[in-house]
Amino acid sequence: MDSFLRHLFVMDQKFRIELNENKISDSIDRAERRKIYGKMDKADKINYTLLKRIHGKFGWPSNKVFSDSAVDASFFITLHYRGHDLDYLTPLIEESFSKKEIKNDHYAILTDRVLLRYGKSQKFGTHCRMTRDGTVDFTSLPDTSGINQNRREIGLKELNWKTCDLVSY
Repeated sequence: MDSFLRHLFVMDQKFRIELNENKISDSIDRAERRKIYGKMDKADKINYTLLKRIHGKFGWPSNKVFSDSAVDASFFITLHYRGHDLDYLTPLIEESFSKKEIKNDHYAILTDRVLLRYGKSQKFGTHCRMTRDGTVDFTSLPDTSGINQNRREIGLKELNWKTCDLVSY
């Protein structure tokens, strides 16, 4: 199973690397970029469907059983999936976190991802965007008073409100 997860990770990264390399060299036009995005979205859906089956059978891949790259595969595939059927994840990552089988930052990012997908506020402030004027826009953070306390409780450093610490998009 470890090697299968690592293979899914390769597939998850393939089109992202291609986009990034072409972005740096500015070697493709908009139509070609859209084609790559289409391939990436298709790969993301396939990967997530397979990963969801793995989660159903084994739970969240434990860092005590699987290699770091296999655990990272589960994290990145989940993070990159654009669908809304993430509700099953919360009990998986909560259980893994209570057993110290998931990285603190992965737990925070995925918790916030699920909350955002269901129109709720972030708990840890892990998702943000850089605006055109260079300021940081934290997605769905109407009440910021408890964010740093939540982060401290799980061993994350306090949020720097001027940068995107964990996830930016």
